[in-house]
Amino acid sequence: MFIPHGLNFQTEWVQIEIWAMTKIEKSATWGLIPNGITITLDSGHVFKFVVWNRSKIIKESVQAKRMNNEII
Repeated sequence: MFIPHGLNFQTEWVQIEIWAMTKIEKSATWGLIPNGITITLDSGHVFKFVVWNRSKIIKESVQAKRMNNEII
């Protein structure tokens, strides 16, 4: 779940089902600032987020995805 802070352009919460994620990768804001992640879903929908500690978010998301796949 991604919850925006008060300064974000996007003000709505976003909840992404872990099983629907097909790709999560690092990205750059405005093509310059290395603080983003891009998540692609099996539907083809793409979400882009500006985050703190993106390496940790990516690592934990990948681990959760692996655990979800093992359960199924």
